[in-house]
Amino acid sequence: MTQHLNFSKYHGLGNDFIVIDGISQRIDMDKLRTLTPQFCERHRGVGADGIVVLLESEECDFKMVIFNQDGSEPEMCGNGVRCLTQFIYDKNLINSLVFSLETKAGTMLPAIIKKDGLFSAVEVDMGEPQNDITIMEKGTICYDKKITIDSKSYDISCISLGNPHAVMFVENIDFVDASLGAKIESLFVNGINVEFVEIIDEHRAKVKVWERGVGYTLACGTGACAVVVAGVTKNKLKRKSVIELPGGHLAIEWYKDTNKILMTGPSVQVFEGHLIF
Repeated sequence: MTQHLNFSKYHGLGNDFIVIDGISQRIDMDKLRTLTPQFCERHRGVGADGIVVLLESEECDFKMVIFNQDGSEPEMCGNGVRCLTQFIYDKNLINSLVFSLETKAGTMLPAIIKKDGLFSAVEVDMGEPQNDITIMEKGTICYDKKITIDSKSYDISCISLGNPHAVMFVENIDFVDASLGAKIESLFVNGINVEFVEIIDEHRAKVKVWERGVGYTLACGTGACAVVVAGVTKNKLKRKSVIELPGGHLAIEWYKDTNKILMTGPSVQVFEGHLIF
């Protein structure tokens, strides 16, 4: 029997998602996960880096579930949070400009920023850096590790924002071997996101992102946060910095008093439609 599922397409700095309301329509999540690669395929499907599903939550105002392009389920996605936040605003699903969102990485607190009465951007309390990557020493939030790939040695810093990141500082991101992202991800049992970072000055850095389960993407919110944590820890960046990604800029601030990270950036609705399967 043919099924129809309404969706909206959004992107955050080019990191694009199929957003589905799982509250107003019934969804078989296992089937959706299986079909995610087909729906995200850019030539034979809608085309996206992933699928974001809005669900009811017993703990928060809403719950977010996200599937990567390959059908895997990451713990968190900063750009996905911003896109879902705008979807909630566009559909008038909540009256408040600030709400709570349940994710696998914990509770997120998105805040809608309006300019001249219109939606402008989303500010997200991303929480604190965590100590939950298997190789990290207890009590550390930035674990330095030396790795070897194709007989070459590289230094990475492992950071967790609920999902794992490997941050590598380089002289010029344009000269990074394109195969490095996948090779670094493969060194970790559960995979890892990789950020290649070129410092411009103490308040700004250029970043190229390899996302676990997706590949190179135009932006990554948690990756931008991880870059600031690694940069501050290594005295390369200030706590309030702008991260330049291929898709645009994100403003990141890591507060010393609360240890929490605030991410601010845009999201854009592209179109609406319905999936047939």
